[in-house]
Order: sequence, then structure tokens, then C-alpha cells
Amino acid sequence: MRRMIIRDVEAKLARARAIDRHCLLFGAAQHRYLLNPPLSEADVHRFEQQHGVQLPQQYREFVLTVGDGGAGPGYGLSRLSGCWIRGALRSPFLPASDANGIGAVDREPDGASASNRYDGCMAIGHQGCGVWYLLVVTGPHSNEVWEDLSVEDRGFSPTRRGYFEWYEGWLDGALADPRLGEHLETQWKRMNCLGFPRQCPRCYGFNIRTTTHETGDGEGIVLVTSLSSSATTRQERDTCLDCGLSVVRHVS
Repeated sequence: MRRMIIRDVEAKLARARAIDRHCLLFGAAQHRYLLNPPLSEADVHRFEQQHGVQLPQQYREFVLTVGDGGAGPGYGLSRLSGCWIRGALRSPFLPASDANGIGAVDREPDGASASNRYDGCMAIGHQGCGVWYLLVVTGPHSNEVWEDLSVEDRGFSPTRRGYFEWYEGWLDGALADPRLGEHLETQWKRMNCLGFPRQCPRCYGFNIRTTTHETGDGEGIVLVTSLSSSATTRQERDTCLDCGLSVVRHVS
């Protein structure tokens, strides 16, 4: 089973690298669908001894055989040594319950301090803007991944998935994204035709410089102007000044 999961993850990451070569999807420019080398048993044992815990089996197998952080949801997975631990990892993770059962934690339990809300879990990655992915290490929810939405005043929210299911769910969702494999020139052209302002499909920034290159006889002349009617074939280039992505379209 372990070998099948490893092969499946590696195959899906290779496919994502091949068809999203421009790292178009959110966070891909950060991790580029690459994982860090796996850890040794000694490395993992040292971490467990330091914190007095046994890591969830699925996560433990992942860092030992697949990779120690790298490609993953949001901006990617942290290395084990870089996971953010804000409480006592050996103490159980005990989220509050609401009328619908275990759900988002919108307040601290009575008598709880700010620190023990994070007991039993560690942040293994983030989505940016202060939103974190938490892996539960200790307690009845061990191996589950939760989202920390405290920055949005929404507390903790369960993904209701174990580690492998959560990770493969991200990969499957990425591979099913309709933008994957689509040429960036095509996407930019469609966005512009629909009246959207010029926007970078990699970093989603609007800091775009547009230049026009004439491609007639002689060397091209760069004009930082809008296009005018002409029989001469020209190239219009959009360059994102934030991430450096550059796209060229032929215009007549």
C-alpha cells in the first residue's frame, strides 16, 4: 500500500509539472510541484523524542518515503523541522463543539489560554494572509488536517480528511483545474477580450507593462504605446513587473 501511494503521488506531481510548466495555479510558483528529499528514520525519531510524541502514521510515512515538505496545498508544505508549533504537541488537540458537533472553533473554551488552543497540532503549511493548515498529532483527531481561520475570526475548521486523503485531494483537484495545460497567451487574450484589466495569471498581479514590437523589415522597434491600424505584423508583449512572466501575441 505504501509503495502504491508513493508511486501515485510521484506520478501525479510529474504530470502536474509537465502540464503546468508555467506554474499557473495558486502557489505553484513557490513549490514548482517539487518535494524535498525524504528524512531518515533517525531524523524523525529525533523530532518525536524532542516533543514526546509519535507522529501520525500517514504523515510519518510521507516524510520518510515521499518528501520532507515542498509541493502541496497553498504555498506548499513546510519541512518537519520548520513546522510551526504553538502549543504542547504531546497534549491532545481538543477543539470546541457547537450544536452541529465538531466544527469551526469561533471562541476559546472557558478557562483556555491563547496557547493551549494549539495543543496537539502543528502548522504544516499556509495559504497566505494568515490562514494555516494544521495537522493534528495528539488526541482523538490525530492524523486529521484542520484549517486555522483565526485571522478571519472563524477559528479552526476541519477538512474532515486524513493526511493522505487531504494531500491527494489537493493533487487531484489541481490536475482537474481547467487552466492546467492551457497556454498562457490564450488565457491572457481571453481575459482581455472579456474586458478584464490585464492581469498576470501566475501571480494575479495587475502591475503589467505592455510593449509593441514591429516585425517588418529590419530590426524590431519597441513602442510603449497601444496598437494602431497597420498592415505590418506586430507582436504585443505583456510583462508582469511583479513576477517577471512575459507573454507575446502576434497582432496584424
